[in-house]
Amino acid sequence: MAHERSHSEVAAALKRLGQYRGKLSSRQLKTIKGQIIAGDICGAEKGLRRLLPAIYIEGGISNEVHSKIE
Repeated sequence: MAHERSHSEVAAALKRLGQYRGKLSSRQLKTIKGQIIAGDICGAEKGLRRLLPAIYIEGGISNEVHSKIE
């Protein structure tokens, strides 16, 4: 379920998503980006963890969501 996120949280998450260009397909990036824009940063983080299991997502998209996911 998406939660209301501030503009700055969404902007920061989108900026951090850019580090995965070249590691994800265009469609995967668009999907994760759509989740972030919709305010579902927790879902985007979970999706990245599934798509990139071998890569440690340092700090994740949003540092505050780590405890919520697990």
